[in-house]
Amino acid sequence: VIARDPFSRLFSGFANKLFEVNPSFWSTVGRIVIRNTRTNASKKSLSFGHDVSFPELVKYVIMSERSGSYRDGHFIPISDHCRPCQIKYDIVAKMETIKEDTMFVLKRLNMTHVDELHSC
Repeated sequence: VIARDPFSRLFSGFANKLFEVNPSFWSTVGRIVIRNTRTNASKKSLSFGHDVSFPELVKYVIMSERSGSYRDGHFIPISDHCRPCQIKYDIVAKMETIKEDTMFVLKRLNMTHVDELHSC
């Protein structure tokens, strides 16, 4: 399984789903975030969900985790996806050290001889 620093994962999800142009995500999650976190939201923001701030997303994620509702797969804890308490993983790699972790796995599989890998 590959894990990632939770804050980095949250910020990456924000950048990819809410900061970059993403009308389909804005119209679903963006609108929900604004409706639940922003007081005095404009009609435009409530209609399009296009201008969610990172602090609003953090507040929303905390609210949704506490209530158990409106949880989105991009922002829920990775443990909800991969169930580390129920599955015995042989290796837990990290995105922050993916190159080193990949080489570790390849060594364990005795596959370090693959030429294409050395050019990465």
